[in-house]
Amino acid sequence: MAYVCKDHEATRHFYEDVLGMPLIAAWAEVNEYPSFPGRKIEYLHAFYGLADGSTIAFFGYVDDDVYEWGRQQNGLAHIAMHVSREDQLELKAQLVAAGQEPLLIDHFYCVSLYSKDPDGTTVEFVSEPDNIDEIMQDQRQNAHQTLARWLGGDHTPNNKYMKIL
Repeated sequence: MAYVCKDHEATRHFYEDVLGMPLIAAWAEVNEYPSFPGRKIEYLHAFYGLADGSTIAFFGYVDDDVYEWGRQQNGLAHIAMHVSREDQLELKAQLVAAGQEPLLIDHFYCVSLYSKDPDGTTVEFVSEPDNIDEIMQDQRQNAHQTLARWLGGDHTPNNKYMKIL
């Protein structure tokens, strides 16, 4: 599950301190969104761990208009499911054969395949790279520092696995 949040610290406090869901990753990123062509969007994508190994994620944006877009469009609230890379490629082929135009994005800490269901709900199928254990160990050690840095105004990307735009 992925949602938009206005205040990452308030979100962290609620999910981690109140509900006991640990902050396990915090990706500071700068990317272009299709809804904002030509514009670099600064955001933090934070993940909180659930007991079954899945996560709930929150996108927080530097710019209020992007936050409002996310809330109004509900474009980031979506279903996300873990799949193998092989199953992901098979799902992509099935979607294309069904007339869909799925979007495949390599975030370098995961590969996401996005599509829409008949009601317009975004469905994401996520596969992990071979070095996911190394990536997650690094994130678990640094997530709180990244969140604090980002909240303090330093929006420098921290995804050393991704090519810089």
